[in-house]
Amino acid sequence: MKKLASLLLAGLLAVAMIAPASAAGANEILKGTPTLDGQLDDIYAQSAVYTIEADSVNYAWGGAEIQDFSNAVSYFLWDDNYLYICTTNVDDTPVALTGEKTWMNDAAEMWFIDEGLRHKIHAAADGNFFLGTDGDGQTAYDFAGAKSVANYTDDGWCIEVALPMNDLGAGKEFSFTLQVNNCLDDGAAAGSASGSQAGDYAMKCVAEEVVLPVVEEVVEEATAPQTFDAGVIAAVAAIVSAAGYAISKKR
Repeated sequence: MKKLASLLLAGLLAVAMIAPASAAGANEILKGTPTLDGQLDDIYAQSAVYTIEADSVNYAWGGAEIQDFSNAVSYFLWDDNYLYICTTNVDDTPVALTGEKTWMNDAAEMWFIDEGLRHKIHAAADGNFFLGTDGDGQTAYDFAGAKSVANYTDDGWCIEVALPMNDLGAGKEFSFTLQVNNCLDDGAAAGSASGSQAGDYAMKCVAEEVVLPVVEEVVEEATAPQTFDAGVIAAVAAIVSAAGYAISKKR
């Protein structure tokens, strides 16, 4: 019985050692640096997440219906330089508009309240990226240092941004909401906007760091170069030379 208990305890300890770290709270942003490539890195899943549901359409035009929108999700990380936000959306009608209607593009509009200022970051699926300020034209961000990468995926799009927020560090708090624009045609005749512009969901950067995946090092056995003993080579050469001499004498 004692042996069985020991085995069970050893098994539990082994599982505890390999189990992933528990995810943060829904609004707690863990510290970690993703690869800024417009793709959802695995480490985002450990940190804060914000979701808009398909029934949260703010407004629609041109006959667009609630079923024209799919759920969108924003994931968050931070490090000493940037707040990272990666937003994914399922969209079977990707549209890239030009001219005056650019602002209506398929996009993630991220609404913030920070340092008493309310503004948005507009990051479109086609790469269009700009900052919308509050009514006084002020912003809490140095947008000149911001970055954005967007990619169309097999089922929609993925947009990743890096924002150089002021006073970024553990304990940093701000408010956030997400609105997703879904244009249904190249002429912007129909579409919908879902989510919220309120910027009233509390977010907080925490000191806990993401757990990076363990990369196993593959050690390849080096193929030993073929070597020959110098004495063996000399002996073979002597035999060949003697044979040649004998043949020449017979001639």
